Amino acid sequence: MEHNLVARRDWGPFEAAFPMSKVEVLTFRNFKLVPASRSLTMDEQKVEIGSRAFDLLLALVRARGHLVAKGDLVN
Repeated sequence: MEHNLVARRDWGPFEAAFPMSKVEVLTFRNFKLVPASRSLTMDEQKVEIGSRAFDLLLALVRARGHLVAKGDLVN
C-alpha cells in the first residue's frame, strides 16, 4: 500500500484567517487530513468522522505505515 504524505502550506479559508500560520495537511490517496481544523476530505468532499475516529486516523497517518502500539492510541 502506497502512502503519499505531504505536510504543506494550505491556502484555503484557514490560511486566510491565519495568514502567518503553517497548516499541516496530510494527504494519502485521494484524502486530505487537516489536524488544525479537524477535517477530512475525499476528492474535495467533506467526510463526516467522529472525534475518536479522527484521532485514531491521525495517529495512524502520522505513523506513515509503521506499527503503532495500542498503548500509544489509548489515553
